[in-house]
Amino acid sequence: MIMPVMQKYDNLTGLIRSYERVGVAFSGGIDSSLLLHAAGEVLGKRNVIALHGRSLLNRGITDIEKLFSRNFQTVARLKLIDLDPLSWSDFVNNDSARCYYCKKKTYTLFREHLVQEDISVLLDGTNVDDRQEHRPGHAVLEELQVHAPLEQVGIGKKEIRFLAKSFGLTHYNLPSNSCLATRLGYLPKIDDSDLNRVKRIEGQLEVMGFQGCRARPSELGVFLEVRQQDFLKISSVHNRKMITNLCRSEGFVDVFLNLSGR
Repeated sequence: MIMPVMQKYDNLTGLIRSYERVGVAFSGGIDSSLLLHAAGEVLGKRNVIALHGRSLLNRGITDIEKLFSRNFQTVARLKLIDLDPLSWSDFVNNDSARCYYCKKKTYTLFREHLVQEDISVLLDGTNVDDRQEHRPGHAVLEELQVHAPLEQVGIGKKEIRFLAKSFGLTHYNLPSNSCLATRLGYLPKIDDSDLNRVKRIEGQLEVMGFQGCRARPSELGVFLEVRQQDFLKISSVHNRKMITNLCRSEGFVDVFLNLSGR
């Protein structure tokens, strides 16, 4: 028997209520946003801290404070923590465990800040669908005893968007996002020039209306990914010329479109 989504949400709030005081790892994405909303709803602003790590790897949510103020000001407190992943050698070495190293370092720092608030519980927005993907960072949750309530009660991505819309979260339909390092292959080492090139290309594509786009550098050039509904738009002569010139200005002679889309 399939459990109704509102019953799952009731289970979620019941689980969160048992924690009493929590920190929520808050990326600004819709998963952690629904989790933060639920935590604030049942525990109240004094007992909920949203922890957001600011770094060169961030992209997509350009003004986290504005997003927070619009949606969560009355239910939680926001703590901005500056991170410097390019100073973390295990991450910069850019092997297949880079996401693990990054998340472990980030969540360790989050926990240190929570200790100052006398809070022992850190919540993560992993949902039940995420376990279908290979994500090395998942291991960190068990190692650092970080709770993933959305996954525990069986809530998936479509249900998260439905609930977020129901509760009036303004960004319920934004495309999913991930850190800029995920655009790069493994090896050579990560440096800020590669990350900034990706950020500039994706930022300009979004200005052109290609929300949720990806730019993935390779030895052949740069591969672009856009949503299926944007294929016709990106195929126009005007857009192709603008995008080609943009990518060439960043040092990529050849520009490719991934026909699988996003």
